[in-house]
Amino acid sequence: MIWNREAECMPVKERKRLQLERLKDVIGRAYAQVPYYRRRFDEMKIKPADIRSLEDIQRLPFTTKTDQPRACFESFRIGPTPFCWDGLLRSSASPS
Repeated sequence: MIWNREAECMPVKERKRLQLERLKDVIGRAYAQVPYYRRRFDEMKIKPADIRSLEDIQRLPFTTKTDQPRACFESFRIGPTPFCWDGLLRSSASPS
């Protein structure tokens, strides 16, 4: 069964273009709005403009479950970000 014909039947070339567009958007927002990720990217000498293909995802820093609290802590030193509030709401609502 097809739930979203446009998305599920999208030509491969168009899907990859959309994925790259969204990847660039996420990386750009993380770099601009989350000090922790900006620092991680800077340590690896990666700027959002360096992401030019889907293969560039391999150059991005690997993150773990413990990275989000660290990112929020660094962000709260300069003021809460939407990233932190979303994460805090999800983690405070989570039973684990």
